[in-house]
Amino acid sequence: MDHGGIHSGLLGPFLAPEKSVFLFDPMFPLMLLLTALLWKRLAPMIRAFLSATFMLLALYVVFYARYYWWAGDFAWGDRYISSAVELATLLALPLLLRYRQFWGELSGVLQLSSWPQA
Repeated sequence: MDHGGIHSGLLGPFLAPEKSVFLFDPMFPLMLLLTALLWKRLAPMIRAFLSATFMLLALYVVFYARYYWWAGDFAWGDRYISSAVELATLLALPLLLRYRQFWGELSGVLQLSSWPQA
């Protein structure tokens, strides 16, 4: 893993196999997917919370990208941004439960579209 340079510090938390937040916090990709699919259905307070937490995460990544050891080595994952990632994923399960009817409709549409066409 290359630890030098700001480009490594900006991309490393997401793409480095030994420090990626996608591997060490599997709720984060789920939260990104939920945010993208449910954005228009969410209440304004939830949208504000998600916007603020994703902005906080972006600021953490930019701030720690300047460090030579941007991941806080000798830890699993990127320990400097792990608290911001966990805050961003706080609403993943409540949103899944709240919008379960939407997921049923979406899976029905996906199943119908996956039928082979004659």
